[in-house]
Amino acid sequence: MMKKETVHRWYAILVFAAVLLSIAVVGAFGIVTLWNKTKRDVVTIMNLTTESKANEMDLTLLKIRDAVDTVGAYVGARVVSSNEQLDEEVIAKSLVDEIHELFQSTAENIKGAVGYYICFEQPYDALISGFAVRKNMEAETFSRTEEDGSMGKPDDQEGEGNWYEAAKAAGHPVWIPIRKCAYTDGYIFSYAVPIFFGEELVGVVCVDVDFEVLAEPVRAVSIYEHGYAYLTSDRGKVYYHPKIGYGVLLTEDEDDVPEVDAALADTSTHGKLISYEYQGQKKEMTFKSLINDMRLVVTANTEDVEREAVSLVRSIILSAIIILVVVILFALLIEKKMMHPVLDNMDDLAHLDGLTGIRNNTSFLEEKEALNRRIREGTAVFGFAMFDANNLKHINDTYGHKQGDRYLLSLVEMIRDSFSGNEIYRIGGDEFVVLLEGRARVEAADGCLMYADSWLEKRKREKTEPWEVPSAARAVVSFDPRRHQSAEDVLAEADARMYQNKLKMKGLLNT
Repeated sequence: MMKKETVHRWYAILVFAAVLLSIAVVGAFGIVTLWNKTKRDVVTIMNLTTESKANEMDLTLLKIRDAVDTVGAYVGARVVSSNEQLDEEVIAKSLVDEIHELFQSTAENIKGAVGYYICFEQPYDALISGFAVRKNMEAETFSRTEEDGSMGKPDDQEGEGNWYEAAKAAGHPVWIPIRKCAYTDGYIFSYAVPIFFGEELVGVVCVDVDFEVLAEPVRAVSIYEHGYAYLTSDRGKVYYHPKIGYGVLLTEDEDDVPEVDAALADTSTHGKLISYEYQGQKKEMTFKSLINDMRLVVTANTEDVEREAVSLVRSIILSAIIILVVVILFALLIEKKMMHPVLDNMDDLAHLDGLTGIRNNTSFLEEKEALNRRIREGTAVFGFAMFDANNLKHINDTYGHKQGDRYLLSLVEMIRDSFSGNEIYRIGGDEFVVLLEGRARVEAADGCLMYADSWLEKRKREKTEPWEVPSAARAVVSFDPRRHQSAEDVLAEADARMYQNKLKMKGLLNT
């Protein structure tokens, strides 16, 4: 029969194994799923970063566009309504002042505005060709520039910086690309709006904006460990890049990446993860077009992305271990609260006699093993008091087995009362052994037998039924290392003496 401690141990092992297996299976599945999902998560994270920053920058651009569009619409309406009187210098001067006042108020509310302009087309430029207002970067104030109440068209501006010709040629509002600005000693971009009366061009209004209003949010992007963002044109011209100078075409860079060039020119690749290699480093990127047709690119090292995934996997494993420990502790707690009573009951069933409630032969065999260990260690001090019921067969045959059981219970009652405090074992159908542990109990054994005799005499006076008055052969033997090598030797001697006692009693009892 398995010991209770062994059952406890195996239960704990099985719980641990079951939980560990469950965690391993679920964890492995989770890790594989997570690893496969990493790429999708990278796309999501990088797209969210790109989208969020692009929306922030588009909001700035929208405010610029709406403000200048409003000025352009107002100027167009006022110039057309005053057209017949524009040949009068006083009226023309008053109109310019009115437009300037509106434009200045608007420019002061445009984040990063450093200058604003208006230039009229023939015949509206007869007396009011326009004006230019630029910001004094030291005083942080706008200053109007005029000569004889007029300003010539920006014919001296060439290329991308000619806002007037760009808007005139396009026939609709245009964003002027980023360029170096002489009066701010920095980079600017512009928004120019042509003014029409029907299909006739009246003039152009324009505002210059410090490029820092776009560069600053791009510079603030940080993704994964070494990720960053940069701004380019749709042709790959760099406007802002933490590692490449302004104005460099990516296609002309010595580390040019054709995949990036092609992607920036193709708006259908928006929201897709583009893998490439730059300066020997594997990278991933996404991008989004701004409303001024710039490209906001967010890029990160593939190694950083994978390291993030590994870190996440480690976190899951650590969480799984913590869950494992908690579940095991919980299972052991449940085992203690629920299984102990069950196992205790199992222990009782395995080690107690069903009829008498005393220890059974299984328990006695285990006790003998313990006694033999103490004998080998030289610490054993014990003895056995052995009893064998007389007349049990006669009681069973004459009065029935139920009364035979009552006869045995009476015998156990006598033994328990006589050897109080000692463990009693039923080692056979009608055989019982009392374990006397310690010198004091061994030496008290004869007194216990005398008490048993007096108990029996008293019972005879009180009870009349034969099954209520027990009789048994008996013997007491204590361990003597000179005669005994084991507990079995002590038991054998006790059994032999008890048999002699039974033979002696046969002359007095019917067996």
